[in-house]
Amino acid sequence: MTEFQVSGYRTEFRQAALSLLRAFFREEGLEVPSPLLEARFDRFAADDRNAVLLAIAGGEVLGIVTLTTSFGLEFGLSAELEDLYVVPEARGRGIAGRLLDAALAWCRARRVQAVYLVVLPQDAAAGRLLPFYANRGFVDEGRRLLFFDGDLTDPGPET
Repeated sequence: MTEFQVSGYRTEFRQAALSLLRAFFREEGLEVPSPLLEARFDRFAADDRNAVLLAIAGGEVLGIVTLTTSFGLEFGLSAELEDLYVVPEARGRGIAGRLLDAALAWCRARRVQAVYLVVLPQDAAAGRLLPFYANRGFVDEGRRLLFFDGDLTDPGPET
């Protein structure tokens, strides 16, 4: 078994990172058109409020974790763990745990006050992710995530 390292994103791994994110979204049943994903990823990776961390073995990217930070009144500086994915053939080797540890270290270094994540209903129902995150200190507070389903394309008259 080849040892892996977790490191920050480098542009030489752009295509591999995008490939992992596409696979992740497919597994989750999420649709993000490829050109849109690529543009968003480039913008995301260039923003120092965000992190893209990769698990790499022998030059091959085996896993990815992405985080974004924001500042709000409740927590101050907080971070959302947006995506955590390991290629199927590398699962069971501790890669997800090491990526999560690296993500939390990144947060600590930036003095983030709260880290949160979203677990999709199908993952919660399958029982796959809640125990993984609970064993690493995440707590389900029962909050619900609601998305606005209206039109945001026209801001209307300025007020």
